[in-house]
Amino acid sequence: MRADLLNSQMKRDKTKRSGHQTQWAAQFAVASELVKRGHEVSFTMGNATPLADLTVVSPKQKHFLVDVKGQYARNDWLLKRKHPRLEVVHLNGRMTSRLESRIVEPVVNDLLNQKERKFIFELTGVEEIDSTGANILVQCFLAARKAGAGLRVAGASAKVARLFKVTRLDTVLPVYPTVAAACEGFTLTRGTSE
Repeated sequence: MRADLLNSQMKRDKTKRSGHQTQWAAQFAVASELVKRGHEVSFTMGNATPLADLTVVSPKQKHFLVDVKGQYARNDWLLKRKHPRLEVVHLNGRMTSRLESRIVEPVVNDLLNQKERKFIFELTGVEEIDSTGANILVQCFLAARKAGAGLRVAGASAKVARLFKVTRLDTVLPVYPTVAAACEGFTLTRGTSE
């Protein structure tokens, strides 16, 4: 019986260490992406604020906090893949009132500052979206349109697509079933977002 207790404790300790390593890896990955975009990043290590893992200063000297949620099974942060002449921004996890959802707008603003003009938000990894997440999507769409760029949304789950339909966001945002469908015919005309 004593050996079983010891083995159980060792498994818990190993899982705890893996979780910490995953969290640190996620923090470094997010920090790396932000630095590539010209941001200054500091790790709080829990000292500066219990609300965030990173303090960030944008190239335009705006300060914001990032709370990274690295999970052992899957990531809960933003990844971006470059396609010819457009940017596909992959969103994962929850787009809710949680702090990490707010990293999307600065990323879009940075891409607009880099003169990128066509964006697709791929939502296949988004599990949940609330009014804050919907507002972030609308604000990004409006910022892109104001800059003469275009933004499309693709790959929403049935749950997220239902929210778009009920709130009529699908009449405001160009929504497509897949990234491939969103890429088709994606052209910009002067004065419009598409």
